[in-house]
Amino acid sequence: MTRRLETLAMLGRLHDRELKLRAADLASLQNQASVLDAERAELERRRYEETSVVLTEAMPYTAQFLLTLRRERDRIAVEKEGVESAVEAKRDEVLDTWRDQRCNQHLRDALLARLLQDRRRSEQAEADERGVMDHARAGSIIRRQAPRG
Repeated sequence: MTRRLETLAMLGRLHDRELKLRAADLASLQNQASVLDAERAELERRRYEETSVVLTEAMPYTAQFLLTLRRERDRIAVEKEGVESAVEAKRDEVLDTWRDQRCNQHLRDALLARLLQDRRRSEQAEADERGVMDHARAGSIIRRQAPRG
């Protein structure tokens, strides 16, 4: 029984390590997504601020600038889509690992509870046996001390 507990404890440590690694990967991917969001917000800010100039000389450059911004925004959108799908996949992996860890923990807890229950039963049986033996010994002493006649 203790070998099972040791094995489950080892599995628990492995699940915990795997969960931490996958959660770190998930955090990294989520960070990439937030960086892309910040880049997109910066592009929108630049589009708004830098195209508000209405100088005639700036018109040819403004069109080229807007085209460049659109290409960059499209690139960010495609990259963000890839990162979001990776985040979803990694989130599923983290959840699966967490479920495995919880199942392992429940199994370990059930095994510990059964072990504790068995130990209590054994202790109770020993206490009962000592009680019976004490009672028999007391009865024997009383019979020996009783007057015979």
